[in-house]
Amino acid sequence: MNSKMTLSIFSLLLFFLSSNLVGLTQTEINEVEKLQKQGIKYTSTGKFDEAIECFQKALKINPNAYGLYDDIGVTYGMKGDMNNAILNFKKSAEMVAYLDPGPIRNLAYAYAHIKDYDNAILYFKKALSASWNNLEFIDQIARMYANKKDYKNAILYWEEFLKIKNVGIIHMNIANTYRQMKDEKNTMKHLKFSCELGFSDACKELKNYSIKQN
Repeated sequence: MNSKMTLSIFSLLLFFLSSNLVGLTQTEINEVEKLQKQGIKYTSTGKFDEAIECFQKALKINPNAYGLYDDIGVTYGMKGDMNNAILNFKKSAEMVAYLDPGPIRNLAYAYAHIKDYDNAILYFKKALSASWNNLEFIDQIARMYANKKDYKNAILYWEEFLKIKNVGIIHMNIANTYRQMKDEKNTMKHLKFSCELGFSDACKELKNYSIKQN
């Protein structure tokens, strides 16, 4: 049993109603949506076993609804059972041939949560392939590399982020990474960029550094 995940990481996918309703009667569609809504309610109130039961009942009616596997994965993750969370996220991702970034995103975050950074990077990259120039995924890939102490690749991905959007916190991340590499010149360079873009923590660090120098 691993530590529990919070709902916030997965909330977007959890509150998606099931797709792939083709071939079902209206009665079956209504029942699937009723079960999913009830499962979501149970998940949000911590009744995880009841939630999983609802989602599984809905899957029996509509086995093609990949979103239900995500709902089950989210619920297992919140329960602290990361093995079953990952298993269900993989089922969902495989059902959409890794073309929908949502299930892949969940899978990547699940691996990140258990500190399996290699698989987290793999699936964040797959999510990025399905959602090109997605800043969240680019940032997370950089963070995973930084966690692995692969600082060069971390900086590489944060620099890709900056090509799309120039923001202070990313320069701060790069500065902190150069600090780990004991590269003072580039640390100061990106602290200055970060401060110029209005990131107050970088300005404080520059001020403190100036005081120490004097």
